[in-house]
Amino acid sequence: MNHALFISIVILGISIILLNIFHCIKHNKPFDHTALVNTIFLTTGFLSGLCLMAGTVIEDFNKLLEDSKLYVFISGLTILAVSIHQLHKDILKDALPTKFGSYIFFGLVSAIFLIAMGIYLDIKI
Repeated sequence: MNHALFISIVILGISIILLNIFHCIKHNKPFDHTALVNTIFLTTGFLSGLCLMAGTVIEDFNKLLEDSKLYVFISGLTILAVSIHQLHKDILKDALPTKFGSYIFFGLVSAIFLIAMGIYLDIKI
């Protein structure tokens, strides 16, 4: 991770944590320490996601992530999960009345797709 991105994450994360602390003090609530860790993870995802999106238009933003494949993987996983959920909700719930049926369907489609792409790309295992 680029130093400039790291500093931005720390500044944003600490700002949100301070807001949360002041909210807890104002409303006499205990501070949740898991919120501290979660805030840093979420600000990392937020700013990294912005860099990924901006990097599709402005190539220099990709330098901030320094070839971090983790963010690309997480982005792909998120798009995959949201798409499966929405396709089940909008279309497949009538044809496949259980979520388990949809998961089996998407598992089979994914396996067939990955095998076909492996053959097409001539990937040796």
